[in-house]
Amino acid sequence: MWLAERRLRRVAADGSVATVRVRIGQPRTHRDDCVCAVELDSGSGPASRHEIHGVDAWQAIVLAMGFARGMLQAQLRQGHRLLWPDDDEPYALDDLFPSAK
Repeated sequence: MWLAERRLRRVAADGSVATVRVRIGQPRTHRDDCVCAVELDSGSGPASRHEIHGVDAWQAIVLAMGFARGMLQAQLRQGHRLLWPDDDEPYALDDLFPSAK
């Protein structure tokens, strides 16, 4: 079960466009810790899915969000652009992952 999902568009360096879904799973107990799934799915090929462990649900969610940001940053480093799903406005990672002040 997914705790949260965000959709955005990814424009590759070659101009191809894909809808990308970033998902964070609901924390679940695994042995002595908690685990959240993180998934990045562009619809082409298998989704990239990872299990992120924390000492409790809070830490698992925080670490999963940080991992998801890192996955998207890797897309940007590969030359992709991220856009809002309904227009051509750039999608800043700070909008998706704001920091508390």
